[in-house]
Amino acid sequence: MLEGSGVSQGALDLRLGMQALDRELITPEQLREAIAEQARRAGKPGGALVKLAAVLVSKGYLTENALAELQDRPPPKAPADLEAGRRKDLRLRELLLRGGVPQEHLDEAALVQAQALAEGRGSVRPLAELMVDLGYATAEAISRILAVQKKAALACRPCNKRYNVTNYYPLKEYRCFHCKGLLEPTGEESRGTGMDWAVVQAPLAADLKPIGKFQLKREIGKGGMGVVYEALDTQLNRRVAIKLMLTSAHAEPEEIKLDEERFIRECQLAARLNHPNIVTVYEAGVHQGRRYLAMEFVEGAAFSDWRKQGSITIRQQVSVVRDVAKAVHAAHELGVMHRDLKPANILMDAKNQPHVMDFGLAKVVGTNTTLSLTVSGAIVGTPSYMSPEQARGVRAIDRRADVWSLGVMIYEIMTGRLPFQGENALEVLMKVMKDPVVPPSKMPPKGRPAVDPVLESISLKALAKKPEDRYATSDLLARDLSRWLKGEQFQAAPWPKPPPRHPPRPGPRSRRPR
Repeated sequence: MLEGSGVSQGALDLRLGMQALDRELITPEQLREAIAEQARRAGKPGGALVKLAAVLVSKGYLTENALAELQDRPPPKAPADLEAGRRKDLRLRELLLRGGVPQEHLDEAALVQAQALAEGRGSVRPLAELMVDLGYATAEAISRILAVQKKAALACRPCNKRYNVTNYYPLKEYRCFHCKGLLEPTGEESRGTGMDWAVVQAPLAADLKPIGKFQLKREIGKGGMGVVYEALDTQLNRRVAIKLMLTSAHAEPEEIKLDEERFIRECQLAARLNHPNIVTVYEAGVHQGRRYLAMEFVEGAAFSDWRKQGSITIRQQVSVVRDVAKAVHAAHELGVMHRDLKPANILMDAKNQPHVMDFGLAKVVGTNTTLSLTVSGAIVGTPSYMSPEQARGVRAIDRRADVWSLGVMIYEIMTGRLPFQGENALEVLMKVMKDPVVPPSKMPPKGRPAVDPVLESISLKALAKKPEDRYATSDLLARDLSRWLKGEQFQAAPWPKPPPRHPPRPGPRSRRPR
């Protein structure tokens, strides 16, 4: 039995961890991560020592039944109401995340719940109650999120059926009559007045209603920022791409207005870009509360899909990144950063030429990136391609953040994987900030050709943790990639460190012999 008087909490934690390892309930990596998390929380100002068992349970490494077995106590009873409470907490967690509540605040509440289980307490406090007590949300805010909606459209993702529901309550489970799958809200208005559960064959993303002069034709893409449609500009009779942006469903009216003003202003800056490898932004606006971008329509595939074709070589992929680096440099020279460069934001046309998308979501070089509200309260960028300074939330980043993203693409071309991976966005961001970059030559080959040392030195220079050690501009990166494509042999050395601010004092002079 683990619990006992006269035994320190550290000894109990060590004993539990070793027993869990011996019974193969957890892996050594999971134990190390849990111990590191325990130490991190204890090191916070005013932080108390959290039981190792609570950390293991909150991270999902150890089940409640396995914990009870290790502690030699009966497994916790799981009545129907307790299971229902857990499912409600999971749904509320998703709603709070969509509403802009930071992941770490929700993880803190989950840890409190796990601590109660680790101590053998029968009851676990609901997530909503804990969020209020911890000061991470107000009762009014949670009440607004959980307000009963008069009408809502729900969809079954497995079978694509859609239902209209009245008096919809977000924490109640609604299931499909056909496949019994859980129904999820689509964010659209219901098209009926009763709970008719009628099957609708229309697209789930939108009803393809006109956006001003633009007639939507079909959905061609979807991402974290919004949904993209092929559309017709009825005034100029040309094909365009319309991107409808996502917004926070729980933002205050003043915040929404400020958000829209900044969105329009930033898109106007992006519309100044005129480069053959950048998708042109025609206009931006707000239609019936929905922000949209009207862009040049490019028929083609994303770079992430294009490069998977069997005939595409490493040299062809590097050539694409070189052209993208030149286009990004042209935008930088006009004072516009991208901040979310990734293969999914590069379209390859029929002539295998790249076109960088989403400069309409960019930001003016040197300005406060935390004020960009293209998605209310969300970090702008993709964790796997985000620079360390973006991950840390530095208030003013510069063009070298885009250089980092280009370096990630080169690394991925050489190794077939990203330099930093994790089970969730938070884990990836922590690795981006703290872990060193493993050189591509040290990665398992996975059937790929040997890593070229010159290309490796280019990628590692672009992926320097400190911005001052990277390429100062993406144009300099493009030049080195062009030299590599020509077959030149060189080494992309890191930038020289600046001299010390004060010269070192001379040591004591040695006396000359008389």
